[in-house]
Amino acid sequence: MPEKTEPLHELIHKLDKNEKRHFHLFADMYSKSGEAKQYVQLFDLIAAQKTYDEKAIKDKLSNKVFAGNLSSGKNFLYHMILRCLRHYHSSDGLRFRIREMWMDAYLLQKKGLLAQASKILDKAMKVAKTNGLYASYIDLSDLKRYIALDYEDQNKAAALSRLAEETRAEYNKLGVRLDILGLYEKGFTGLKDRNLNETEWEAIFEQYKGKLAMAEAEGQVFHDMLLYYQPGVQYYNYRKDYQATYEIDEKIISYLNEVDSTLIKDQPGRYFQFLTNFFNVCTTLNKPGRMKELIEFMEQVPPTDRKEKLQFQLEI
Repeated sequence: MPEKTEPLHELIHKLDKNEKRHFHLFADMYSKSGEAKQYVQLFDLIAAQKTYDEKAIKDKLSNKVFAGNLSSGKNFLYHMILRCLRHYHSSDGLRFRIREMWMDAYLLQKKGLLAQASKILDKAMKVAKTNGLYASYIDLSDLKRYIALDYEDQNKAAALSRLAEETRAEYNKLGVRLDILGLYEKGFTGLKDRNLNETEWEAIFEQYKGKLAMAEAEGQVFHDMLLYYQPGVQYYNYRKDYQATYEIDEKIISYLNEVDSTLIKDQPGRYFQFLTNFFNVCTTLNKPGRMKELIEFMEQVPPTDRKEKLQFQLEI
């Protein structure tokens, strides 16, 4: 029977050095005067343990009243760390930033500052729309609609109608995106579990090509080329048509490296994984020149363990 894990111990030991340093600063800012000390001490004691030992923790805590109700203290600390991580990573990626803008608008709306809230939402909705974050756009539009209803504006009806029309368009785009994801997952699972025969897989791929054509016509694929083209890559790999896979991968890397580097900055892990998969295709097709270029791209991707993963990739 596997040993029971302690979630708080696991979470703390997943933090990197900078995140731990930020927690200490955050604890002083977040807690009332003097209150932070007991949580910081608990944090440090757990961080020092390779294997979680609650009895040792209780014995070492300076506040024995706190030690006597450790379950409550651990729960508070766990959620305190998550708030700290949200604060530390608040500028990481568009989704984080858009969510923060939603929260800012919500808080301003609660204070009755409708014009300020609406201005922030307009900016956030523009960013979401420009970057193909359809679900985020719809979430923002719900708050925008709620605020618009409170406005004393003679053009309210027209504004709400326009908002509904724009939101409906984003719903449609989200639908295409979800259809493509669904087809990808259905095909991937079917192949892995051997529940699909050749005819069924071909039918799924034909559906995918139709949805992809719709997404390309709307310009959706440029918001996340990896997502939209992944089913095609999987299909051609399955068919061992690596030249077709190579051509799709070339299209993706050209766009990511030369046109829009948003994904590289916001999701370097996905970009690195794409590079390693592309490297495998180049290996199969014996394209040493392209392989050398891909290695150079890989070496520039953070975090530091990327080079270790690259070395493993080259060894196999």
